[in-house]
Amino acid sequence: MEDNSVIGAAKRAAGRVESSAGALIGDTGTEIRGKMREMGGAVQQGYGDATDRTRDLIGNNSLTALLAAGALGLTVGLFLGRR
Repeated sequence: MEDNSVIGAAKRAAGRVESSAGALIGDTGTEIRGKMREMGGAVQQGYGDATDRTRDLIGNNSLTALLAAGALGLTVGLFLGRR
């Protein structure tokens, strides 16, 4: 499992707690900081999950991944060469 997935999930949970605490005591600044931490954790967790899925895909289908990367490189090269 990717470290970013675990760290992101922890930040997301901490942000949720901080946001709830801010709402409970009526501190808007704490509530907003908690929501921002929660969103940042969600982004980091999503990045880690996407990295895991990509590694699984490449590990299980390395030839397909290599051919797809080559086709993408060729296509970009042809488009840039026409300029």
